[in-house]
Amino acid sequence: MINSEGRNYYLTPLDIYDTLMAKERKLSISTMIQLAKKKGILLSGQDSRETLARYISSIPFDYGDIEELYNMIETDQRREKTTNSTVKKTISFDSVKAAVDKLNEEREIFGEVYSIASNPNSPTVIIDAKYRETDFAKARMLQTTKREARIELSSKTKDTLIRFPANEKCTQIVNALISNIEKDTGQNIEVEKVELTNITTPAKRNKFFFNLMDGIEGMPTKDVLSVKMVPMNPEEADGEPEENAQITSLIRRVAIDGQAITASKEYQSLVGKGFFISSIIWQANDTTTNPNTLVELEAGFTVQSECKDFKYSVKGTYAFEKEAGGFSLHRKPASELDRIKYLSLIEKAAKSSLDGVSNDKD
Repeated sequence: MINSEGRNYYLTPLDIYDTLMAKERKLSISTMIQLAKKKGILLSGQDSRETLARYISSIPFDYGDIEELYNMIETDQRREKTTNSTVKKTISFDSVKAAVDKLNEEREIFGEVYSIASNPNSPTVIIDAKYRETDFAKARMLQTTKREARIELSSKTKDTLIRFPANEKCTQIVNALISNIEKDTGQNIEVEKVELTNITTPAKRNKFFFNLMDGIEGMPTKDVLSVKMVPMNPEEADGEPEENAQITSLIRRVAIDGQAITASKEYQSLVGKGFFISSIIWQANDTTTNPNTLVELEAGFTVQSECKDFKYSVKGTYAFEKEAGGFSLHRKPASELDRIKYLSLIEKAAKSSLDGVSNDKD
């Protein structure tokens, strides 16, 4: 039996087991123990996940139990990375509303709902999207999942920035919105994206990331946690893990000390082998707050070899602890206001860095 939300209530013990063991939606040991406790069964946290999953899946599940398990797996969604497109014109609220109304007409049959969650006079139009995601390769309970996404359109003097979650479905939604606006206005819309497809040298692709980190206003780099490198030529991928470790160590040692990374022999060797940076995770010190805040950021490309589909995220923040005289060791999620602030700074720095490397004649 599958209800209107796509939830399947005709489940076997094997379906429950597969759900509890699924890597992409792994429930914690404590959550699994609480699930059994609500049915009057006490289990030990010393047992392995497999042992707990096998026992819990053997317990009879009624409608309420399955409903609760669905609620658990559907709320256990990690925040996705963000991406954006820039439309080379301003888009009015009325045009966005007409496009959203059209999208609702087209997608209602698939159980999708789109609504505008912002004031008509706001400089940013916020679209809330609710849809179902289906993947028949997953465990039965995870095959159809309710998803929610927020799409933001911020109009500036001559263009509109569209910010949205970096996944295939949201990309399709944004493309459909743009298509509807084109049909409604009778005008072709030019869209720009942050990508390095036309930058064909490893050094320039690396420079994009160096300039991105250096170009965030008021947030000097404090540490580099991880760097992913890929070869210009796929057949050279065998040495990739070693190269990643080298470049991470190199940037930590050289960049943080204010020296020129590109002048080092190690860097020249890596570039000479045809490797370039495709993603990076770093910490930056936000000097605009008092006391300062340590922010962990990530930026990279989904299609690594071509440097397409730019995505980025605010992984979290570390508060300054006066008593300890330093930043907390425990990262916490950024507030929504701070997240938007840091995403905006990354977007501005990425655009500036892309313009710089695109116009670099060296």
